[in-house]
Amino acid sequence: MATKASPVKPGEVVDTVTGEVTPVTAIKQINSMDAMEYQAWLASENATIETFDGGSEWDLVGDKTDLLGVPFVIAMIRWNDTTDGTFVSVMAFKEDGTKIVFNDGSTGIYQQLQNYTTKHQRDTGIACPKGLRKSDYMYTDKETGKEHPATTFYIA
Repeated sequence: MATKASPVKPGEVVDTVTGEVTPVTAIKQINSMDAMEYQAWLASENATIETFDGGSEWDLVGDKTDLLGVPFVIAMIRWNDTTDGTFVSVMAFKEDGTKIVFNDGSTGIYQQLQNYTTKHQRDTGIACPKGLRKSDYMYTDKETGKEHPATTFYIA
């Protein structure tokens, strides 16, 4: 049974949100380890475990269709250059105050923001009152010659 406590001892887990301390034996399974093995490891390392409360405060938009016609204000733009290509991460606020982030590496949003930031020397506080729009088209694969449906998103 979890209890409110002050100092955490080896073999205990503390929830950093609630402050509750729980003996590791109360945890049934962590990362497919049995609780006894885990407790032994904690004791041998003189370790304590905290519940991870980190992560991003920005909700990742997995499907940009969720932003079609949804107003938002761009709070920050981050340009990313990876071995898989370049893309932009857009951190924005929706009207209800929700913090969102979405990524784009297409000729749509990526290119629009590249042009906008170059022209206006601004990459924050950009209102997008009509949200996103999309363009559906057929893409021809250069290697196979086959056509495939594709979508590019734009700031409306």
